[in-house]
Amino acid sequence: MAIAFISLLAVLAAVFSGLPVLAKLVVLAVIALWGFRAFTRSPMHAILLDAGGSPMLDGARGALVGEAVNGLFVALKITMPDRRTRRALVFRDELDSDAFRALLAYLRHG
Repeated sequence: MAIAFISLLAVLAAVFSGLPVLAKLVVLAVIALWGFRAFTRSPMHAILLDAGGSPMLDGARGALVGEAVNGLFVALKITMPDRRTRRALVFRDELDSDAFRALLAYLRHG
């Protein structure tokens, strides 16, 4: 949903710009291609919030923190015991509402 909204904003900006018609068509084609590729190739992440153990992100266990947390998305960072890190961006519409609320509650209260 977020990719579609950003693509819609880009299309509106291209349509209302002062570009010639041919340039607008080229820009719109690039936006459509970019949006399609981003939608079909978006990375999938597996998050496991285990109450008894450490959380897991894409098979790596460690300390999970939310680098940026708001009502639209969560930027996750997991630090593994060997100090390596992984990051993931999770949008609200990628999870069902209960799962997203559970993720927010876990990040706020541990």
